[in-house]
Amino acid sequence: MSTDYIYLEETSSTQTYLKSLDVNALPEFYCVRAGYQQQGRGRGTNRWKSLPNENLMMSVLLFPDTSPEKQFDISCMTALALVKAIQQNTDIQNIKIKWPNDIYIQDKKIAGILIEHTLSVHQIKHSIIGIGLNVNQKHFSETIPNPTSMFLETGQRYNVEQLCFDVIEHLKKWKRTDRQTLLDKYNQLLYRKEKFCQYIIKRNNTSIAAKIVGIDNFGRLLLQDKAQNMMKFELNEISYII
Repeated sequence: MSTDYIYLEETSSTQTYLKSLDVNALPEFYCVRAGYQQQGRGRGTNRWKSLPNENLMMSVLLFPDTSPEKQFDISCMTALALVKAIQQNTDIQNIKIKWPNDIYIQDKKIAGILIEHTLSVHQIKHSIIGIGLNVNQKHFSETIPNPTSMFLETGQRYNVEQLCFDVIEHLKKWKRTDRQTLLDKYNQLLYRKEKFCQYIIKRNNTSIAAKIVGIDNFGRLLLQDKAQNMMKFELNEISYII
């Protein structure tokens, strides 16, 4: 594992660091982990804020060998690997995947995923997967909405490095899994599935009551309203009201 792994006491972000390397000279599943990120990144303009040496902050290199239209498969396998790693190390129940890339316990966020692809016309050349998992942190800034950690859920502290290795091993297993099984398992673990809740449609800033019924083969979120109308949403087209 040591030849495929580097630990940094501090860096701007593991995602930025890994992207700065010659990734084509690196083995698949090469991992960069940091004790502290000065500018941890989330999706879009979001930032991932974490206290030093308390949580898992890592980026992993993947060579997916798949077409761009199947890129959501990478989100599925990463989310499932995180769920499995948490389950392996704790007895936490009701771990769910909040579409597209967050891990939730009840209504609290314990982990987030940022995936950046380098594409050719017909293939994903490589993917860099950024993972932030709240592990041992006890206190969070009031500016961070609904956070939790493995410690807050169990009262126990955990070995962050071992969790990193566990995530990678589960990621390897899910990458070998056939696509339909991957999508089915992701669908089974969807946060709020089959529950009527409020959502905001961003294009017109309107609120709707609907239930999640799953994702389609392209990773679009499928909602059904109370009149049984089906709707499909791409990334960033809808937001949850929590």
